[in-house]
Amino acid sequence: MSNLLSTAASNLTRDDLSDKQNKELITSLLFSPLVSSEEFLYLSESQKIRELNSDEMHTLLSMVNGNIEETRRAFSSIQDSRSLRAHPGYKSIIRKVTEIDKKSNYKITLTDLANLAEFYAIDVSYVLADYGFQIVTPSSLKGYLDMYVIGQEAAKISYSTTFYTHLLRGGYLGRQVNLNLFPKAHLVVVGPTGTGKSLKAKVLTRLFLMPNSTLNLSRCVSNGYVGMHIDEAFTDLFLKCGGDLSNAQKGLVIFDEIDKIKSKPNDSLGSTDLQEELLDILEGSKISIATDRDRHPNRTQFDVLNLCIIMTGAFTGIEKVVRQNRMTGNFGFKIADDNPIGRKNISPHDLETWGMMPELVGRISKITHTNKLEIEELRQILLFAKDNALSSAKEYFQFHNINVVFEYDAINEIAKAAHSYGLGARYLSNAVNGVLDKYQFTAPELSGKEIIITADEVLESMR
Repeated sequence: MSNLLSTAASNLTRDDLSDKQNKELITSLLFSPLVSSEEFLYLSESQKIRELNSDEMHTLLSMVNGNIEETRRAFSSIQDSRSLRAHPGYKSIIRKVTEIDKKSNYKITLTDLANLAEFYAIDVSYVLADYGFQIVTPSSLKGYLDMYVIGQEAAKISYSTTFYTHLLRGGYLGRQVNLNLFPKAHLVVVGPTGTGKSLKAKVLTRLFLMPNSTLNLSRCVSNGYVGMHIDEAFTDLFLKCGGDLSNAQKGLVIFDEIDKIKSKPNDSLGSTDLQEELLDILEGSKISIATDRDRHPNRTQFDVLNLCIIMTGAFTGIEKVVRQNRMTGNFGFKIADDNPIGRKNISPHDLETWGMMPELVGRISKITHTNKLEIEELRQILLFAKDNALSSAKEYFQFHNINVVFEYDAINEIAKAAHSYGLGARYLSNAVNGVLDKYQFTAPELSGKEIIITADEVLESMR
């Protein structure tokens, strides 16, 4: 490695390298056991990376990525986390990133640790625990969300601050805090379908191996009726934790479609009763839950005091409620008809007007919003978001040694369709799988081939 660096230093051709190339090389150098912390600092801080020509960069990448692949194979043969974390190669990587963070202007981020875990196909929670939880802040959580969620800045900030408070209250960051200084926050997220309302929470829970459960309130009935009940969310948490009640009680619950339980005349399924049950939960009451899914299950008391609760819903048409409340002077003033008002202006009073109980609204700490995704944002999701529909579909073909290429116009047509249907990111997977369906059928026979998807082929698959 040192010889290569010497050659690079004496052969400065100063090629114009793209930011993506530089980032790829920096990341590879950072995570490779082949590169010492001193060599990494030499390259990154003396700007030698920008001075490498294309051939030198290719040589470096081939060397370090080959070494990373070799280390990954070594790690994959280890069956349990204790042995992995005791492995000299793993310990040297953690030691290296720690040294770099202490000795240089290059500050390790939560995103770096997530990428490191992905490089070596190991659980990011191990890396985070061994590196140190001091790296976890609301801004670092938001940076981690940026890898998965395009746009939606206001919502990502609200999720990050709410989740950070929950991590402190639940002891996830390795230190005890005064719970009175970090009051429990209940978050309501208003936004159209396919804008990542639930995704943001699930991405963050994966980072800390936090148990989570999602319950669709539109399918629930109040106690006394036959059907799904709210307490099933906590039974689900309990079972996901293998019956570990203490762990389950520090998890996260998403109550989806909260807008569907608004009070309305002649309600036969007890939406008002459902709101009262939800109010009891937000107030921190202990509730009785089933400990299994038998017809006549055993039950136990579940303490919801330290749960993180996020409530989501489309609230279709609430903009009219917001405008009407402002127009009628409920706040002591009126607004001009041409003044744009949207979800970002929603107040607790608007939720009451919508049909939520005042007592329930009073227990909501934060209200945030997501926006309908525009065509360019949908296109960026397909190109850049982690675990997006395109990259997931390509993995299937890579398994069969097939390279799939979507032309720019093809990606654009998928984004335009998702936008026109009003389904947001939720439609992207459907569209990608639709155009690739016929190739999936014959994939084993296409090994070694390249498939190029054009805009015409995308449009044909949608007809």
